[in-house]
Amino acid sequence: MSIRFRGRTRKTIVVESRHRDASGGGRYTAQLAACFQEFGEVFLGESLADDETFSRMHGIQIPRYQNSFQPDLFVAVSHWGGIKPIGKKNAHAMFFPLEANRSPAEFDYLICLNEFVRLHSVARFPEKRDHAFVITPAVELERHAPPRPKERLLLSVGNYFRESDGHSKNQHIVLDWFARNRLWDTHRLVFTGFVVSQDYFAELQDSAARIPNVSVLSAVARADLLDLYARASFLIHANGFGRDNSYQTEHFGYVAIEAMASECQPIVHNSGGCRDLPGVRVWNQPDDIGPLMYPYDGPALRRHAASFSSDVMRRHTQNFWRQVCSELDA
Repeated sequence: MSIRFRGRTRKTIVVESRHRDASGGGRYTAQLAACFQEFGEVFLGESLADDETFSRMHGIQIPRYQNSFQPDLFVAVSHWGGIKPIGKKNAHAMFFPLEANRSPAEFDYLICLNEFVRLHSVARFPEKRDHAFVITPAVELERHAPPRPKERLLLSVGNYFRESDGHSKNQHIVLDWFARNRLWDTHRLVFTGFVVSQDYFAELQDSAARIPNVSVLSAVARADLLDLYARASFLIHANGFGRDNSYQTEHFGYVAIEAMASECQPIVHNSGGCRDLPGVRVWNQPDDIGPLMYPYDGPALRRHAASFSSDVMRRHTQNFWRQVCSELDA
């Protein structure tokens, strides 16, 4: 169904998601919906729109889909699958092609965060090779004020969680590296993130209490996080270290781009999609980190971050939308 809007017919788009929070998945869902508003009439899917806080959280005004028509395009954003296609054309947004998730096979298109995700996705679903599109998330560059004078501050941003095989953002690896090299004599280390595994968070706090100049914070307010980025010289990111499954790596790397927007140099593990970001420095073993710390070029980092602006995401979305329209109108 198409809708008459200001004298012209606009196609309809429904965006559904299992991500209903302020996480990277929730942010990407909201960004996709906002980008599609430029090209068609957008509705939030039923499970998303039931939670009114989602719209307030992300500052978007999008009506709820009432299941009263078949949309021209249906976009499902889910890491785990379980969403059925309902549109004339259907796209599945991929964070990574989990083995247990067969849902993308039922969709016409794949939307991938970056080339790393696209390559893994088409390897899993080779029939989608010519219908896999990269739409990179946007970083809100306008919210990153010009950086303050840099301090000898090292920052680690990521949720505190642990799975049965030990997978986490590896904050304990960063803490151990900091302590072994006695960096507390010259630098301060700050961890921040949402607490998912309380026991892991408590263990990290206990270990950090014995080391000078270390702070282990639960999630701070957005304004405070931006302030930390602005004052920090380096982001030390360890996700992916010790893992042999690409799923357990950083698929995109919001935090690395946000750091660059504040002229904070990201130093990331050599795995996943984060290592492919322009401007990052890459380590294999923790003792590789120290030599990568100095010097750095702040203005160059901001230029790298600008390649992940809202305008860039909008252009990616437009390229995908043109392909969808050409097939809808064929």
